Amino acid sequence: MTPAARRCHERLEAMGFVRDVDRSNRERSVWSHPNDPGQQIRIFVGIKDDAATLKLRHAEQIAGLSATETPEPTANDRQRERRQAEAARRVAEIAAHDRALAPFQAAADQRAAEKAKREALRQRSQLIDRWQDARELLARTQQCGHDTRRAVASVNEARQAIDRFDAEYRALPY
Repeated sequence: MTPAARRCHERLEAMGFVRDVDRSNRERSVWSHPNDPGQQIRIFVGIKDDAATLKLRHAEQIAGLSATETPEPTANDRQRERRQAEAARRVAEIAAHDRALAPFQAAADQRAAEKAKREALRQRSQLIDRWQDARELLARTQQCGHDTRRAVASVNEARQAIDRFDAEYRALPY
């Protein structure tokens, strides 16, 4: 029998509980109180300290010795509270980490936006260079008196590429 079980037996006897010999055995003892004979408390020989405390509090309520009517939290309640506290602590750590990184993240976002803008401007510049080259080719072709259909198509194609690019990246200021 554990010390907690012995303590329960002693306290139950002191509170006026009577052991039911017919229902008790080597593994457990069954106790009842004259105030409420229908309520029984079972004490197992291997009871742990937390469970013993809860059993004694329940016994105090049955005996009418309890100062409060609110039940004490069970092991599951305490475990749930610990889990909730741990989850709240993790959320607070993540929020603090995010706040600490906010200036660095803002700077990184700004650098990424500037890089994307530079890349878009570089692509648009290449398209404009291609369009200007096509126009120069058209001018040379016209001066020589050759067939200008290919050169005109090249100019139109380059201009359409610029227009498509501008439509895609309309939000970027140039």
